[in-house]
Amino acid sequence: MEMIAQVNIEQLVITALTLTAAGMIGFWIKDIPLRLCAYILRQCTTVVDITSAHNSFYNLMRFLEDNYAHKNFRTFKLTNGKWGNNDITTIGIGYGGHFIKFESLFMYVSLTKQDSHGTGLDKETITITKLGRSRKDFEKFFKAISIDKQRENNIQIYKMKDYWYPMNQIPKRALDTVFLEQEKKNLILKTIDDFVKAEQWYLDNGIPYQLGILLYGSPGTGKSSLIKAIASYMKYDIYYLPVGGLVKLEDCMESLPEQSIIVIEDIDCENALHSRGENHSGQSPNDKPPINISMSEVNFSDVLNVIDGICSAHGRILITTTNHIEKLDPALIRPGRIDLKVEISFVSIEIFNQFTRRFFGKDIGSDIKLKEQLTCAELQNLLLQKKSFEEILSYATYG
Repeated sequence: MEMIAQVNIEQLVITALTLTAAGMIGFWIKDIPLRLCAYILRQCTTVVDITSAHNSFYNLMRFLEDNYAHKNFRTFKLTNGKWGNNDITTIGIGYGGHFIKFESLFMYVSLTKQDSHGTGLDKETITITKLGRSRKDFEKFFKAISIDKQRENNIQIYKMKDYWYPMNQIPKRALDTVFLEQEKKNLILKTIDDFVKAEQWYLDNGIPYQLGILLYGSPGTGKSSLIKAIASYMKYDIYYLPVGGLVKLEDCMESLPEQSIIVIEDIDCENALHSRGENHSGQSPNDKPPINISMSEVNFSDVLNVIDGICSAHGRILITTTNHIEKLDPALIRPGRIDLKVEISFVSIEIFNQFTRRFFGKDIGSDIKLKEQLTCAELQNLLLQKKSFEEILSYATYG
């Protein structure tokens, strides 16, 4: 009996081991078709991923919307016009997979969305799959995408959030539509042209190829309009950093593409950048780190180092504006960090003549007395109210 029991136990063990092995083999075998299919796909296809943190993502979304969305796709989503059109809402391709045909090439396009982790930004990825291992088809496809029909007459505005997020495209603005003394316009154009021509000189001498411009003056004098005109003249995109985002300045500079304009308006609103006054020797401070008397998270020394070009993109132009230049620390706006300072002042006789010539074809000459602290914003407001030449002249002058 003992022998029979022992044999039964051995048979049970062998049976259990056999079933376990069979189960494991069966579990592994059932995945063979899937693994084989995945292997074949890897060997026979080429895949490209583009995330919404990359500017090409939005060019691609616009391209798909213009060329395919209303023809082949069956799922859509509404967007807020972030691809540069003027509509309040736009119908774009939806999440999921879509087949498209580019010339004679069929491709599978998949749009997916990731968790935004409370940032408020949609983090999306487009995956494009095509048959074949050659990259030439993709190169041709993305070359077609990069040809933006709107870019010829518009400039792109980006704003720093978690990354440079494309906000909208605005019409280019000619410099002669900005009312500013001709001498100042000429100075700005000469500075920009000299900067562009001197690229090789910067490289030969080991100097960071970058330019800093400070526009200062009272509110409403036209600083923002001038920035748009400069960007239009240079055909550069504008990357806008709110002054409250200066704590991210290093990340901004690191991710800034070459040949672009980064704009920081009203930089005097950041207390950490205000003048530190006299030091103990009675002389103005230069580049010494400030005493931290502010609750601001912005580190003054870090701002100086970033502006100096350690992390800056090649060919970047930094344009800052302020309503109170006297508040800014001299170290922040010294030559080398800020290469050109231009005062955008109140309306002068010359500026007023530019305005009346453009909109009314009249030159009032120099024998008038303008009201003090008259701004271009006020003149524009009168124009939008359909005021006549005589009414505007009466408003802007004494007597």
